[in-house]
Amino acid sequence: MLDSRLKGFLPAILLSTLLMGSSFPSAAVLLVSGADALSLVSMRFLIASLAAWAMVGLFRNTGEPLVPWRVAALIGFFQTFGVMAPVHVALGSEAPPVVAAIVFSNVLMVAGYEMFIGRRQASKALVFALGLGFLGLILVTNVLAMAVSKDVQTSHSGVLLSLAAALSWTFATLLSKKQEIAGGWRFNAQQMVLGTVFLGAFTLAWNGPTLWVPQTSVDVFWLLWLSIPASVVSFGLWFRALSQRTATEASAWLAAVPAFSAFIAWVVLGADFTPLQSTGMLLIAIALFLQSKTPSPA
Repeated sequence: MLDSRLKGFLPAILLSTLLMGSSFPSAAVLLVSGADALSLVSMRFLIASLAAWAMVGLFRNTGEPLVPWRVAALIGFFQTFGVMAPVHVALGSEAPPVVAAIVFSNVLMVAGYEMFIGRRQASKALVFALGLGFLGLILVTNVLAMAVSKDVQTSHSGVLLSLAAALSWTFATLLSKKQEIAGGWRFNAQQMVLGTVFLGAFTLAWNGPTLWVPQTSVDVFWLLWLSIPASVVSFGLWFRALSQRTATEASAWLAAVPAFSAFIAWVVLGADFTPLQSTGMLLIAIALFLQSKTPSPA
């Protein structure tokens, strides 16, 4: 039988990964329909921030402490701005499952960092898992083609932006665990609203006063889905799960995100990716599973 902590952890992490996976093809749908990437991500998280604080108000008696705002601002910079701005731009040139697989390789980056600083035993199993994940990342990003490309910035900007998002998420995860943040919903609202400030400021500086707005009821549906289930609910559940287990244990379950993303993208967009990229995504998923079975720090 599952202990009480695991019973609470499993539903949270599974639903979180499903909703996270849905966000990549959902954003891609809007980008295909003509949405500007930066305007879209700013509007998405403006709505999400308002919804997050509304949920905190509804559940204000949960007993979750208010995290210092400077901590929330720092994590919001990496978790919301540093991840989501590059991801939305990357989705303009890369298939949603590819972007998802690259972004969620941050799990392996977390494990590698913990091993490097000595907080996690450098066992043969962990080294093998990290090596397998690295090979998968090479296949997913098609890095060999990047090496011979004459115009890397143009041809592979989506890959480079996805890698930047993965690094940013790695920092956010490590910072969250270092601060020993309890709970999830209230902190999620804090980091999200501050991350949205960064997003809005950057979008205004980059695009000027031009702002994309949804034109059809279908656009409105996808925008609301991105803003609430795929943002507020998914990240709230993610921080809740992260507070219940170690960074490595919680992050290992993110292997499911590219799989969910691939399935939804196939259904909604008819997304296509190469056999090598499919193999790479599978290797990354296996690597994430294997590294979760090795001893991890408390």
